[in-house]
Amino acid sequence: MFTEQMSDLLEAARKRDREAFQRLFEPYRPELRLHCYRMLGTIDDAEDLVQETFLRAWRAVDRFEGRASVRSWLYRIATNTCLNALASQTAARRFMPDAVGPPAVVAADLSVDRRPDHRVHELDRVLAPQKLGTHEDADGPSRRLPIQAG
Repeated sequence: MFTEQMSDLLEAARKRDREAFQRLFEPYRPELRLHCYRMLGTIDDAEDLVQETFLRAWRAVDRFEGRASVRSWLYRIATNTCLNALASQTAARRFMPDAVGPPAVVAADLSVDRRPDHRVHELDRVLAPQKLGTHEDADGPSRRLPIQAG
């Protein structure tokens, strides 16, 4: 599974040779960044967690048994790191103070019907034509509105 050069680099990395570790693991950074980005949704969080992945790999390189490829081992570490971060974010969101209410809805009066699907359709009706440059009110399309970049 490993080439002789990879085995030598792995042995050196196990002896805490930073250059060997970098030569062995660093080529996987771009694809790990993409993997973490797909899980987390932000490039900044992905960068942070790829760094955390490499830190965890550095700490555990002596426990790498070689039963799987280095790539799949790194992916497992990255996936677990991302899942832990997502769980942590979810837990942090659960404990919001009672004084903080739900987010306000702007640009639409949704007091007619409080069903979630009705609000979404109402927002689509009000906001979507504005993106196209027209405004539709109760009487139908009435005028062209300038589209603001933003």
